[in-house]
Amino acid sequence: MRTGADYRQSLRDGRRVWVMGEGQVEDVTTHPATHAMVEEYAAWYDRHLDPAWQDLLLTPPNADRERIPLAYVMPKSAEDLTRLGGFARYKDVDGDGVGYRTLPGTDHPLAAYFTRGSGHNEKAQYTERPDDYFNNMERLAKKFETARSLVPRPEIVQTGKSKIGLIAFGTSDFATRESRDQLKKEFGLDTDYLRLRAYPFSREVHEFVASHERVYVIEQNRDGQMLSLLKLDLPAEDISRLRSIRHFDGLPLDARTVTDKLVLQEEI
Repeated sequence: MRTGADYRQSLRDGRRVWVMGEGQVEDVTTHPATHAMVEEYAAWYDRHLDPAWQDLLLTPPNADRERIPLAYVMPKSAEDLTRLGGFARYKDVDGDGVGYRTLPGTDHPLAAYFTRGSGHNEKAQYTERPDDYFNNMERLAKKFETARSLVPRPEIVQTGKSKIGLIAFGTSDFATRESRDQLKKEFGLDTDYLRLRAYPFSREVHEFVASHERVYVIEQNRDGQMLSLLKLDLPAEDISRLRSIRHFDGLPLDARTVTDKLVLQEEI
């Protein structure tokens, strides 16, 4: 936990703030319009280091004798909720965009929340306020980026020598692996391979596409849905590297289909 002084110093980072009717603020920690708010937050940080406040603001010592600020605790019991004094289903407590949940069956009046797709605020209450909608969209964007580092990584077979990459997923994996053998044996064509295992795409997917001249996205649907997702996610300069191999005749994908369609596009 940072101190109040640490918090004040973090605000002196070159940020540009204006006060309407006055102009730019040189230092938000001292300006009359912002000083009181800054001091309120600084005092909150300092209270965590004050023995008189610690039993109220910190958890009991864990096995490592560490005490964690209650503001950062995920509520797991009725006792946690009582100590926290409240719970907001969509509040971003630790800055990763992922809101906390209470555990099912927690016997406490604050444990329940609505799971709703309509407009809601951080407490899961219905809202039509523009600022609530904006904040929720910003949190979801942050949550999406956080998920990139948490989802299962793709499986990659890459030598660093091939100009051609293949991307597949699900049951397309088996046909794609066999097709790579056919391409090597029949046409002397080396390929690298990335098997997708999760969405949103991790950074390895971006790096794989950027490291090849052409990347064939192999999927078993008519509309090329995975290709479309990749185009939305990749930098504009890498989209032109993508090619599509689609299979949708109702039968399982086979290696020969992958090989024939790739060779046709490669004009071998």
